[in-house]
Amino acid sequence: MKTSQPLPRSEAADNAGPVAPELKSALDALETALATPMVPGEHEAWTKAISEAWKASEAVIRQHLGRHEQQYEEMLAADPEIFRRVDLLREEGRAIADEVRAVGENIDKLRLKTPVAEPNEARTDKEREAAVDGGISLLVRIRKQEVAIGTWYSEAFNRDRGAVD
Repeated sequence: MKTSQPLPRSEAADNAGPVAPELKSALDALETALATPMVPGEHEAWTKAISEAWKASEAVIRQHLGRHEQQYEEMLAADPEIFRRVDLLREEGRAIADEVRAVGENIDKLRLKTPVAEPNEARTDKEREAAVDGGISLLVRIRKQEVAIGTWYSEAFNRDRGAVD
């Protein structure tokens, strides 16, 4: 009686860990910008820092999301029984892409309103809250998705499938 052997993994497996280094760096930079409190009188500089961090991070996030499909295909080729899990990962990926769009829109609204509101920073409270809370929520969601993909990717290749003829 044979036991299952781990299947060969492609180079995409290198990106199946909890969070790829380039993505982690982008998420960390964005998180720092979003978590930095706005100091009175620094509204425009604070908004500019968030906008710049978003611009740099958004490109990395979108690129990274685009790589997931290859991982999903490899997972299904290695273990078709995890189809439902892969389907859920795909659904979450689409939801994250929608949230990326929404966060970008919130940051753009803040960026456009900030110069007009500068004398009275309270005029952008709603936009600042939407940008910061939405951005932090997105970061958590992306990190959670990356861990889930890494877990299921590993399971697809390394799960004990019992006796194999």
